[in-house]
Amino acid sequence: DAEVLYPPLPHPERYHASGFGDFLLYLSRLVHHKRQWLAVEALHHTRTPVKLVIAGRPDPDAERYVYQLKQLVAKYRLSDRVSLVPQWISESEKIRLFAECLGTIYAPHEEDSYGYPTLESYHSGKPVISTSDAGGTNELIRHGENGFVTAADPEAMAQAMDQLYQDRAMARALGQAGRQKIDQLGITWENVLRKLLG
Repeated sequence: DAEVLYPPLPHPERYHASGFGDFLLYLSRLVHHKRQWLAVEALHHTRTPVKLVIAGRPDPDAERYVYQLKQLVAKYRLSDRVSLVPQWISESEKIRLFAECLGTIYAPHEEDSYGYPTLESYHSGKPVISTSDAGGTNELIRHGENGFVTAADPEAMAQAMDQLYQDRAMARALGQAGRQKIDQLGITWENVLRKLLG
């Protein structure tokens, strides 16, 4: 029998919430399988003025993908609601973005881990929107309990975006439940080291 040891963040104590702003954050490498394009498609279907910040360093061969994201934003006339930051984000800037956002999106296609953005979001007390085919994120995210797990469909994701925008108290409660999920799973360096060295 083997026990899964979930990798914690290097410095989780640095993350915090300083409010629940008007934007959702998708912070990740910019590459097609991370599906930032799905978040843009979803924003097109929202009924609230919720905004989207997409930030992260593009993969070396992802220049065309970044161009396609810009074209998608232009196609749907979302330039006033989408901020695309295709560059390395410093640790301090990343922590600020997580602290100020309404919630986050992390919806890669069939990824084998839950992804640090999910942990960073929960340590910041923010809920996560993901998809049922995202892979490892589903080990942490419980639909309606600490975030939303939707179909990989723009309209379904748009509904989750609107719900968070319309109900900040719910966003806060889901984010707090995300923090509790980390505790339940023992995702700390203390726990990991104890199990490895015990």
